[in-house]
Amino acid sequence: MSISSIGDLAQSLQLRRDNARLTLALNRVTSEISTGQVQDITKTVRGDFSLLASLERGMTRLASFETVQKETALEVDARQSTLGTLREISQGVSNTLLLVESTQDATLMTNAARDAADRFDSALGLLNNQIGGRSLFSGQAVSGPAIAQSETIMAALELAIVTAGATTPAEIESVVDGWFSVGGDFDTVAYLGSDQRLDRVNLSDTETTTSPPTAEDVRLRGTLAALALGTLVDRGALSGSVSDRGALLQSAGERLLQSDKSLVEMQAEIGTIENKIERAKAETNAEFDALQLARSEIVSVDPFEAASELQAVEGQLQALYTITGRLSRLTLTEYI
Repeated sequence: MSISSIGDLAQSLQLRRDNARLTLALNRVTSEISTGQVQDITKTVRGDFSLLASLERGMTRLASFETVQKETALEVDARQSTLGTLREISQGVSNTLLLVESTQDATLMTNAARDAADRFDSALGLLNNQIGGRSLFSGQAVSGPAIAQSETIMAALELAIVTAGATTPAEIESVVDGWFSVGGDFDTVAYLGSDQRLDRVNLSDTETTTSPPTAEDVRLRGTLAALALGTLVDRGALSGSVSDRGALLQSAGERLLQSDKSLVEMQAEIGTIENKIERAKAETNAEFDALQLARSEIVSVDPFEAASELQAVEGQLQALYTITGRLSRLTLTEYI
């Protein structure tokens, strides 16, 4: 009878290999349980990564949409807030301006005109608002201000009034209307932004924004023109006649009431963009969740199977340690 045996060195190497194999298996299973994902994706997809790559491309595309949605929402919210504050400014001074003519009180007129001038400054400042270093109302010229300072505008207006020889409330209003009209000096003196609006933005595969308004929008000019009329009085226009000053301030108040409707219209327009963003968010989130679920089904481990494998590997490793320990204590005396 022949007896087959394995040498001590070979046996030691075999035990080491088994120990390394089981240790790697233990580490792999432990990692998969802790991360919830398989380590060897190549084995899972059997070398075909086309489906997984397609899912990940889709998720990357949706993540870019999410970034665009967040950035666009910040700018849209800022524009909406600006218009809301502009309406408050307009409403705050219009009631006072409407009262001054009936009182014929020079002090009240002076205070109302001063208030109009202050609010004109505030309105211009609002239209120069920026977010993230981007001007909100300057069209594609996002790096610079949208509109000139009050002093620049008023100096140009006063020059136009003097040049036209306007000396009555009606004549001054006519000059101001022409100055703020499309094609007038407002376009070249007051508005500093681009003639081109910002491009439309793709919020998702189905939703696209409309181009946001700029500070040269005709609906904003009405508010600015009305506040400029009050500012002219503050700067001394028609100073020789209390009644003429009152008439000009009265007209400014009436114009502010009328222009408020235009501001509401602009807010509604921006509100439409806000609705588009919300729809895009819902669409993107739903699609992302679906893709993430599909990817998870490919790369995720079954927790119950992983736990069973972990238990099996631990048992094998413990058995190996036991065998190794017994072999290390084996002597010829014990064998005999």
